[in-house]
Amino acid sequence: MARATAGNRALFEERLSLPLPLSKWQPNRVYEVEKLLYFPPFIDRFSPQPAPGKAVNFSLYFEPSGAKDTVVVYRRQLKLSPSPADTPDIVFLDGWVVIKRPGKKAGDWQSERWAGQQAFCWLKNPGRAATLMLRGSLPVEAPPGLTMVITLADRVLEEFALPPGNFEKIYQLTASGLGQKDGLELILKVNKTVKINEIYPELKDQEQVGFRLETIYFR
Repeated sequence: MARATAGNRALFEERLSLPLPLSKWQPNRVYEVEKLLYFPPFIDRFSPQPAPGKAVNFSLYFEPSGAKDTVVVYRRQLKLSPSPADTPDIVFLDGWVVIKRPGKKAGDWQSERWAGQQAFCWLKNPGRAATLMLRGSLPVEAPPGLTMVITLADRVLEEFALPPGNFEKIYQLTASGLGQKDGLELILKVNKTVKINEIYPELKDQEQVGFRLETIYFR
């Protein structure tokens, strides 16, 4: 597991897939795992920050089978700064549905961004190589056989089956592949949808959605 905290605030906790289960590890062998870890925005770029940045505690640990305590294998304090001014803009256009649901506490509301059958975003072209990451989830109520097509700048990045549960897609894009236009159109399209009230019966909303979007990272 990878975990990051800033003060008393948990930033993320992610499970890392191992090439082999721990029970099959051998002595004097090195096993490597490579994964892009996303730190969600938590720093106000307009507020003064210490020169080195804001402290974040990062650790890697595992939970041995049958043991109550976790074993920390790596721990380090990082210094993070707000995103630079040239971070590409992301603008949500047509095809998105914002769902507001009651929170755990009375009077609290939580917002979720869902895509309809076809949802559009405008991305500022950075004019250089960039990484595009999409994270989201498909509800168990979604019809079987759902597929998604991801298109950027008139080029299909991928078409894939989307089973229920969380998904993550990462694309390493070249500057030449992004073209010369100032803006890039990102299109996320699914072949099937489900009504909101079939996912959240308490909302009585019959609008059709495909999947929930959690993160778009483009830099």
